Amino acid sequence: MRTATSLFYLGSLFLFLSLSISQAYSQNQDNHFRNQKSPHSVVKTVEMIQNTIQEKGLTIFSTIKHDVQAKNAGLELRETRVIIFGNPKAGTVLMQCDPRIGAVLPLKVLVWEDQSGLTQIGYLKPSFYTKTFKLESEKCQTVVQKMKGLLQGLVKEVIEN
Repeated sequence: MRTATSLFYLGSLFLFLSLSISQAYSQNQDNHFRNQKSPHSVVKTVEMIQNTIQEKGLTIFSTIKHDVQAKNAGLELRETRVIIFGNPKAGTVLMQCDPRIGAVLPLKVLVWEDQSGLTQIGYLKPSFYTKTFKLESEKCQTVVQKMKGLLQGLVKEVIEN
């Protein structure tokens, strides 16, 4: 009887720890990605973000239509777009601090239709860059802060208009 009770408590402890670790891992992953609902369609949201990027004098390198590519491959995907953009001067400063950041630059904003039919806007938070790459210099920290403001501003512009 004592063994069965011990096994029960040990199993319960194992389950509790597994769920706690899983939840902490999931929350940690979400801490690096920010998303917000857009009151507009995917197409309109992408258009608004692109216009704001251009007004700020930044370069749009590409807009990827994942849903179109999925359809071309015979698969289905709700509307999903990625806008790839940036400022080569700012990106270069970061790459001078740590060339590995070139694997995630230029900046990207994801716009997609979620399972409820709502449009979402998301991006990797610049805090991910500072936690992943060696960007300790004041110059790099300044660029990262500007990136944070830029991304937040893009989303704010869409949500408020």
